[in-house]
Amino acid sequence: MRGTLLILLLLLCVTIPNIHAQSESLHPALKNEIKVGVGISSQDGHRETGLAFSTQIGYSRFLTNNGRLRLSGNFIFGNYKPFGTDLPEQYFRSSALEISLSADLFRIDRFAFIAEPGIFVNYSRGIIETREDGFTYVDTEYFREYYYGGSIMAGFRLLGKNGKMTYQFLPLGLLLGNNEFLGYQLSLEFGYRL
Repeated sequence: MRGTLLILLLLLCVTIPNIHAQSESLHPALKNEIKVGVGISSQDGHRETGLAFSTQIGYSRFLTNNGRLRLSGNFIFGNYKPFGTDLPEQYFRSSALEISLSADLFRIDRFAFIAEPGIFVNYSRGIIETREDGFTYVDTEYFREYYYGGSIMAGFRLLGKNGKMTYQFLPLGLLLGNNEFLGYQLSLEFGYRL
């Protein structure tokens, strides 16, 4: 039984990378990609909670010839507000650097399902306005928080017809970090291969 599973696993490892490899090899010399993106982000930290429209700028380096495995770095930033919550008014900015390993798990022609596990560091700073806490008032406070942790993103990737443009839609993005940090992000990225 173990031998059969080992043979099947070996067979999968040999054949899967070659399925539809021609779609990424339209421009085999192009090994780098610059990316820009927009998204909706939610952040719940030690003292702050909010939603934002986020912007990201990134770079990817292709680790395989067929482009199925990429090392990516993204700089993500946004201005957060407590939309739709009963929390005190708070406004903060968040900047994050995320490094991830992006892999095409399953590909059909130019369309791929991708997963991106990674790590991040985050810096949040802002203000929490005066609020009532029971029978006492808590004055306005300024804060700075640093977070680090792991991330997992999943979604879809489409290679443009000319082989240079890429489009990524990542509806599942979860960030978990130290000091009670929890983040969610939905993003749309546009890439250009160099």
